[in-house]
Amino acid sequence: MGITTSLRPPFLLFFIPFLIFQRYSFLLGGLVGLLLTFVLSFSVASLFIWKQYILAMLGMTGFVNLNEYLSLPEKSIAGSNIIYPQTFEGFNIYSRNPLEFRNLFNTSIYDALNALDIPKSREILIIGFILTIAFLTFYLIKYNSRIKDVKFMFLFGTLICLIGEFFIPVARYSYYDVQFMLPLLIIISKANVIELVSNKLIIVLLIGLLLSLGCFVWIDKYLFFSSYSIAFYTTVTSLILLRQEAKQ
Repeated sequence: MGITTSLRPPFLLFFIPFLIFQRYSFLLGGLVGLLLTFVLSFSVASLFIWKQYILAMLGMTGFVNLNEYLSLPEKSIAGSNIIYPQTFEGFNIYSRNPLEFRNLFNTSIYDALNALDIPKSREILIIGFILTIAFLTFYLIKYNSRIKDVKFMFLFGTLICLIGEFFIPVARYSYYDVQFMLPLLIIISKANVIELVSNKLIIVLLIGLLLSLGCFVWIDKYLFFSSYSIAFYTTVTSLILLRQEAKQ
């Protein structure tokens, strides 16, 4: 997880449940993996690569204007003078599926706020992110003394990461939703399958999975509703399972 976090910083949130449940060996292993990756990257590219990465992220999220930090040669790279080849490794980039662009839909909360023309969208995202992570963390703290199964730590670690990514002010696409397979599989392994199927809440998941197939182009923004249906079901079901486990 330490190596994963160095490649994808939002996964730092994964360690929250393990900190709450005092699984210090896992936290130590993650710290070692994280430091090892940093040391290896510094030995290859020193601090340059991390400075460029942080600058790129600040530029993508709109917190800085990259033109103020780039040199003239760097600015000219993005110009329209570059001629790209039509074929990459035998693949013609101009031969595209006509439905591809309908299926490449931005599902981030930031895009939804901008579409609704809501002011101070970044501030709203930050507040929403803090409140969401605080709620999930409080829920774990409430039941941590009665939960011993490490599966719940992985379940909520993954869940906190995936839900947190909805609040990042950059594009989020529906193919990210394949990551919800992990928490869903943990839910199946922990819950009674008959109870899951008989619960009316599963209708929300089925709707989300059907829409995620990409076949319902006549439904406007169907992939947006698919992402949030799957996320909603996974979150609510995880909270219910944690409460049931604590009562046993």
